[in-house]
Amino acid sequence: MLYSRTVGLPVVTLGEAAELGTVAGLEMDLARGRITGVRVSGRGRRTTVLPWEVLHALGADAVLVRSAAGGETRKEAVPKVMGLRVLSEDGEERGTATDLAFDAEDGRLEKLLTDLGEIPAGSVRGFGDYAWVVAST
Repeated sequence: MLYSRTVGLPVVTLGEAAELGTVAGLEMDLARGRITGVRVSGRGRRTTVLPWEVLHALGADAVLVRSAAGGETRKEAVPKVMGLRVLSEDGEERGTATDLAFDAEDGRLEKLLTDLGEIPAGSVRGFGDYAWVVAST
């Protein structure tokens, strides 16, 4: 699954079929190489982060969650993922991030896609407001 195809999907509860909002972004733990949560944008400026464990299915048309319980409200903006520079730990330019691939079943990060090619998730060291940082070769 691609990050870009996930953002904007409706988030719906499994039992009641209640729409909670849309996916605004994904929470990541790069040290563990996993998606840890889904940021859901509802009403207002706040987003709610639902833990990965409440997801029932992440498909091409919607994200189904078992419940909205356990969500954490966030005020800060959703971090930008695509369009950031990609730099090696030594400061070498590695292109621009175009997308992020992950396993929709377990949230495992697979690869960072750039305009210059693919970078395995295990080589990603971190990201911030300015750039992704990847291992030096």
